[in-house]
Amino acid sequence: MMKRRLHLSRDLLNLDDAVLIVAIDEREVGRLGLLLEQVFPEVRIAGPGAGEDRRQGKQDATNMQLVTVVMNRAGSPRPGRLTRVEEYLYFVFFGRACAAAWTENHLAEKQEVEAGQQRKMPTVWFSAIRVGGRKALRSYYDETELFYPVLLDEDSGAFRSVGPPLPMALKPKDYEVPSGTVAVWPVSKGREQTWRFSRDLMEQYFERGTARLGRRDPATGLRPVTYLRPGTLKEIGDGVFEVLGRTEEGALILGLADGEAAEQRRPPATVWNRTSHYARDHGSKLNAKLIPGREFPYPKSLYAVEDALRVAVGEKPNALVLDYFAGSGTTSHATARLNRQDGGCRRSILITNNEVSAQEAEALAQRGLTPVEAEWEQSGIFENITRPRIEAAISGSTPEGDSIEGEYAYTDKFPIADGFEENVEFVELAEEVELDMAFVNIAPLLWMRAGSRGPIIEERTADGVPLPFVATDVYAILFDPDEWRTFLDVVPDTVTTVFVVTDSASVFAGVAGELPDGLDVVRLYENYLSTFAINQGGRR
Repeated sequence: MMKRRLHLSRDLLNLDDAVLIVAIDEREVGRLGLLLEQVFPEVRIAGPGAGEDRRQGKQDATNMQLVTVVMNRAGSPRPGRLTRVEEYLYFVFFGRACAAAWTENHLAEKQEVEAGQQRKMPTVWFSAIRVGGRKALRSYYDETELFYPVLLDEDSGAFRSVGPPLPMALKPKDYEVPSGTVAVWPVSKGREQTWRFSRDLMEQYFERGTARLGRRDPATGLRPVTYLRPGTLKEIGDGVFEVLGRTEEGALILGLADGEAAEQRRPPATVWNRTSHYARDHGSKLNAKLIPGREFPYPKSLYAVEDALRVAVGEKPNALVLDYFAGSGTTSHATARLNRQDGGCRRSILITNNEVSAQEAEALAQRGLTPVEAEWEQSGIFENITRPRIEAAISGSTPEGDSIEGEYAYTDKFPIADGFEENVEFVELAEEVELDMAFVNIAPLLWMRAGSRGPIIEERTADGVPLPFVATDVYAILFDPDEWRTFLDVVPDTVTTVFVVTDSASVFAGVAGELPDGLDVVRLYENYLSTFAINQGGRR
């Protein structure tokens, strides 16, 4: 089941910039990891990871990470076995995708700063000497531009200049130090290492004040070189830190800025241990408020899903989120919360069948009902759980019309009854569609492909007569390619997507060539109603 769906998801993912998130329990977590590597072989290859390592082009982060989420510290006791308290989230990063930074690492409850207390300034200056693996050693290279001296004034210890790289055949003792200076080399614990950046960058860092010298060794007269990492420089621009001034030697003096941006931002850790992620308190109990009297087994914590989405799309306010195991609809609910927090316009598409649980099906059958009857349909997961839960979350009212009591208990706390400023469209896709019978059955697919904005084009005729084209302010369908000239004269300038119905590749190319640049032109076969095939043409 998982393999088939993961193969399908590969065709839907934007492999240049996307994140796949899969939740799993401890029984299948190992097999799922192997399956993900099989379906997405690129995740086995170490590649640029998130944060500063990615920005510096390092190759020490993998494309797939496993996060352990504590669902309930009390756990599920098992006779003679360990108590289970966790579930797992696989994050698979594709292309340019990075884990978004945030102000919390989720390892423990957030410690609020009490009034009058000052936040602790984190360490921002780090050694400019590379350490760690073999590539940090000078001996790893035949020749390297990263082994050069930083020259200090012999008397004052102040920065003077940066010397040229030392050829591999020479040792630091062979270097002729300019008169009146002492040389600082990238040597750590007696080992010849390398600097983190080139000689030219070292000079620029000192000039800009983003490199500085530490306390002077009274015996050698040398001083360690430290620098501000690129991530810290970005945080200065983002308002996390502010420049308070410069030292006498010109190095920047940083302090924590005021406001929310000043909170230290980093991608979360790989273990989440927060009460906000408890499935019972913020899954089952929340659902009981939204849709009273309707039971859904093991709903996830709204805030755990919110945090998972924040990792993937927290810095992508226009992202498209797809959940093809919709369950109770938590993903759409969490997407709406993210949009409210940062003013984003993220869209979420949830897919589910209307399956009736085995227990419910047995109870309905004992009452003499069958799957074709309306009451049976009303007991399915979509009609009984997913739809009403999403409606309740967005509107702030229960299915019975009562205002939902309580407030959200995480990040932005506000009454649940306030709801969200979101638009929702529920669409049923028929399993069998015959040519020229029910255009309405495929119309929602075209609407979603065009961006899920504005009304859905549900009719292809007027007074029973087939139309050559139909358009909204967002997208248009050209049923008769021969009418493209008239189509161009009347189609609104705001249209961004055009579907051209033709079996002919040359006809499609000809029409696409006449359409204005910038349009997203999509080819549909003439028998698309029976095949459900949507073939994307080239963009112009």
